[in-house]
Amino acid sequence: MYAGAEGVGKRPRRLEMKKYHPAVHVVFNPKAYCNSTALLNWFRQQLKWGSPYSPDDHEPKLLVLDSFAPHKNTGTKKVATTPAAKVKAVAEQAVRKALKDELKAQNITSSIIPGGCTAYVQPLDISVNKLMKGLIRDQEEDHWEDHLEEWKAGKFSKADRRILITQWVGNAWETLHRDHKDTIIKTFRQTGLSLNPDGSDDRELKIRDLPGIEVGDWRRQEPIVIQGMRSNSCGNRD
Repeated sequence: MYAGAEGVGKRPRRLEMKKYHPAVHVVFNPKAYCNSTALLNWFRQQLKWGSPYSPDDHEPKLLVLDSFAPHKNTGTKKVATTPAAKVKAVAEQAVRKALKDELKAQNITSSIIPGGCTAYVQPLDISVNKLMKGLIRDQEEDHWEDHLEEWKAGKFSKADRRILITQWVGNAWETLHRDHKDTIIKTFRQTGLSLNPDGSDDRELKIRDLPGIEVGDWRRQEPIVIQGMRSNSCGNRD
């Protein structure tokens, strides 16, 4: 999870971080969102160790990402005109190269979901995120009810709230995987991400607004015809 860095000194932050949920990794940056540097750190510190296989095994992996600039390994298209901007542009190029090198080192093939298609083929958007947010909201409401007067009196500082959200996120993550394991597996299979690439499991595909979808022989490398349109990607016509 990402948090804004303003107003947080190094020593207070270290004390605060000791109270975070142990399963939650918090990244601070000024704008509180994922950029190329944060993505690279995620590759190296979390994704690398998130597989049941050792990184030394070099097992092939598929990483599906949204169509978002850092995910696509692209940066701003603005032309650098000042010395500071040029230095920033050079640094960004170095990070993008490091991202490519890290994917190669971990034997990862990345697949970008076309823009406008996340609601149809992104497992997190289809079901997982809703479950996760619901579990977090339940804890938030319980805490509010149990500490109503303290909340009304404004006794929870920004640090307190950051600590609480890590606890809620960590607990929700554990509950999600314990109680909704079958839903997670089903969603990944229905979107085709966990199916056998030989097409033998295609009957399990279930994509919203595409009832009865049929996928042709993937080895023929011919465009799929859907509702009269020739298409080789979601929403693109030739």
